[in-house]
Amino acid sequence: MNVITAVISLVVIALALLASASMLQSNYVMADSNSKQTDNSKQTDNSKQTDNSKQTDNSKQEIKAVQVSQFAFADPFITGGNVLTSSQNQLTTFETQTSNPLVEKEEFDITVANIRNNDIKVSLTIDGLKNSTVIPSNPPNVITPTSKVVIFKFNRHEDASTPAVLPIKLGDEYTACIAFTANDKNGSCLRAGIDSITQPQKKSLDANYIPF
Repeated sequence: MNVITAVISLVVIALALLASASMLQSNYVMADSNSKQTDNSKQTDNSKQTDNSKQTDNSKQEIKAVQVSQFAFADPFITGGNVLTSSQNQLTTFETQTSNPLVEKEEFDITVANIRNNDIKVSLTIDGLKNSTVIPSNPPNVITPTSKVVIFKFNRHEDASTPAVLPIKLGDEYTACIAFTANDKNGSCLRAGIDSITQPQKKSLDANYIPF
């Protein structure tokens, strides 16, 4: 009886040991799987961080490339002094362009109408200065009457050719006349005053009113 009891006790102890060993093995497997999962998650995080860092580096490189491309075509000689010189040159150019040669002299545009078959002398006098020209008569094959604009130009100020002549200014009177060249003592005249020093004086004379 004692032997049987001892055997049963040994069997129970053996079963208990086997159960404890199996539990320890399962716990070890679970712990090992957990550690592997932890390692995998760490690797995943590290790979994500690596990808992010690579993307960040790539974006930085793109930004640097854009910045370099923006300044790649910059003129290395553009400095503050050069900009100032350029502005001064533009100002000088503008001043040169505003010096219009057309306003350096006083201009008179005299239109002569009803020109037929007689030569007409056109003259203009201002401040003691006088200038004249002749409009030839129309040839037979031209339908008359015709008209023509005669342009006179006078220096605004005294020079070597006009001693003691006062400068032409606003309000100065001038006289424009037309006459037949065959009898230029009898003419038709018009008197007016200077009303602009930057625009030409424009007047019209009618040849029909020239005295014979």
